[in-house]
Order: sequence, then structure tokens, then C-alpha cells
Amino acid sequence: MAIRVIIAKKDQGAQFFLETFFRRVFSDAKVDCYSDGESALENASKPMFEKHGKEGTIVVIGYKYDSPSMNGIDLARKFRGCHQNICIVMMSGFGTCIRKEAEEAGVDLFMEVPFASIGSAREKILQVISQ
Repeated sequence: MAIRVIIAKKDQGAQFFLETFFRRVFSDAKVDCYSDGESALENASKPMFEKHGKEGTIVVIGYKYDSPSMNGIDLARKFRGCHQNICIVMMSGFGTCIRKEAEEAGVDLFMEVPFASIGSAREKILQVISQ
């Protein structure tokens, strides 16, 4: 399965962790990291693949309330508006207080961080992209 992962997360340490995680989960993944939502959207104009096929694109959004231009919910809405057939994963430490809003914005998988285990996070992501 050819996977493209777009990570929108300001914190470089978190970017490194997520990039490493996705490269291990999908050994042939192309992973791009962006420190802001605008750059992720701008650079996502590269060919996007279908979520429900042999190839796919996963957009991983780290949620922040205090983003100066757009927060994670705004970014999810923008990605979903432009690309219906991608898988959007939102990761947040804010927990259930934003889950409903994230789902309404088009997020396919909302994951609370820190993860209970890397294995369980991997299984959740594999399950949602295989639907």
C-alpha cells in the first residue's frame, strides 16, 4: 500500500515522533511535516490518492486552540472541503471536549495523546484507512 502522510504539527519533537511512527507503520510511506496548517494545505496540492483504494493519503493534524491563523478543527474542515477521499487523523491532548467538533469537521479518527500503546494506535489507524 503506497501511503502519503502529511503531518501538520508545530512542535518539532512531536513531528519527529509522528514521522518515525508512520515510517514504521508504513515502511514505504512518503511523510511530509509542516509546522503550520497553511503550509500543509499549500503543499497538499501534490496528487492526492483515494482513501478507499489501494493507495491513500493520511493527514495527521495536531490540535491547538491557540493557533494564530487556524486551529486543528479549521484545518480539518479545509482539508475535507478540498479532498473528500483522504483519511484525516486528529491527535489531541484535549480529549473528549473536542471529539464531536472534530468529527463534524470531517475527521475520520480522533486519537487522544498520549497513546495507551503504539500498537493500539497503529491498529486504529490501519482499521480506519482500510474502510
